[in-house]
Amino acid sequence: MTGAHELDPEMENWPGLKRYVCPKCYSNVHWVNPKAFPGMRLVSLGCLDDPSAFKISSTVQNQYRPTWCPQIDAETAFDSYP
Repeated sequence: MTGAHELDPEMENWPGLKRYVCPKCYSNVHWVNPKAFPGMRLVSLGCLDDPSAFKISSTVQNQYRPTWCPQIDAETAFDSYP
């Protein structure tokens, strides 16, 4: 994302985590964690105008999915982080 602010929070349970947030409202846009999820970039689906434009391989944190948000068709779904 062009113009996203990179945050490098010191989180004991997630070493190496880098968050990228919207420069206007500081909402999470995407994040990387090379130790926990090597080679992956996690994207906040709510930031996309058209999520169907992408093939979604997995979803996480489904236990927190609002009731008004439909289940997303993905190859793998996790209630929490695997």
